[in-house]
Amino acid sequence: WLKGGSAMASSSSSAPPAPSVPPAAAAGPPVRLRAADGLVFELSREAAGHSSLLSDVIAHGDHDEEDGEGEQSGTEVPLPTLRSDVLARVVELSERRCREGRWAYSRLGTEDGSLEALLWAADYLGIERLLGLCLAKVAALVVDAKNPSEVRFSVRALRRALAQRGLRLPPAHLEATLCALSRKAEVGDEDALEAALRHLSNAA
Repeated sequence: WLKGGSAMASSSSSAPPAPSVPPAAAAGPPVRLRAADGLVFELSREAAGHSSLLSDVIAHGDHDEEDGEGEQSGTEVPLPTLRSDVLARVVELSERRCREGRWAYSRLGTEDGSLEALLWAADYLGIERLLGLCLAKVAALVVDAKNPSEVRFSVRALRRALAQRGLRLPPAHLEATLCALSRKAEVGDEDALEAALRHLSNAA
């Protein structure tokens, strides 16, 4: 939501804390996240605990300030590389994770550009589980493509999906992702060729 020039994200106070977030991370005022265009989003500390970057900022208190009445005003973190529309999705998904106890894979979307932007936001913020789900969704959408030439994901995203061994992608997803890279290599993309050859070398 937008309120007073800021985007406000709320979470249910009655929902049990996510088991992967330390109890200390959920205490205190919400974290304020400033996007590249200046919009500010509020994220509960419980939800912020899913991000290694935000957890480090909170732990070290690098951005903690005191307001005029001596009360903690909350941590504000500038995120100049993240657009407000992408940051809004990260906030919504993180708060939903706290409420429901799991990441909402079905809400990652199917539009190439939007999904890839979310993927790199999760990577930047150090939200490993969300990053893994985005990479798995990339591979799943590549499989669904009727032709490798229709794949619009960047070489960087396809390469990361292949390299993320912890994903344990199905063979069909690995093959389709490799085919998409090969197709990009055929039209002169040297990065795609290098990524495909590296994967084949590691798999040998």
